[in-house]
Amino acid sequence: VVYAGETHNELINRVANDLKLDRKKLYEAYKSLSRFKEGDIFSGHYRVARKADEKSVMIYLVNTSKKIFDLFIENTFRNKPNHFELKVLLTVASIIQKESNSAEEMPIISSVIYNRLDKDMKLQMDSTLNYGPYSHSIVTPERIKTDTSYYNTYKHKGLPPYPLGTVSIEALRSAMF
Repeated sequence: VVYAGETHNELINRVANDLKLDRKKLYEAYKSLSRFKEGDIFSGHYRVARKADEKSVMIYLVNTSKKIFDLFIENTFRNKPNHFELKVLLTVASIIQKESNSAEEMPIISSVIYNRLDKDMKLQMDSTLNYGPYSHSIVTPERIKTDTSYYNTYKHKGLPPYPLGTVSIEALRSAMF
């Protein structure tokens, strides 16, 4: 199972543990296959052979997710989006995913994001500070003051530089619509 909102490091650690695989090899395989730092693998249930090696597991997860994403793009866009547009879509979806796992709340969160972007406002969302090593950290006022990265949407306008983690198809739909 790939959980929604999970970072690639969390996923790699779980896969390594569950399948008794080498973390470093899994990470290298992920890095060689991913288009973005995060967001290349969708949440959901995957069936992986117990004897699969690190590269095979990552190829399967990334390629299966890519097929899901490509089908979504084919059914949603008239013209194929470029790499930057895909990154923006996945970044918005990842923020929505980190804000809530409720499919009913996701369209509301999406509208808040796009309204703030349209008004050239800072997003000011705690979820954007839940990136990388801070994925499951409580966002404190001190952290908001000291985090100088572009993931800190209390300090910087616009979207973070990359998606925050895995997304569900519901978050992707909400980001699009």
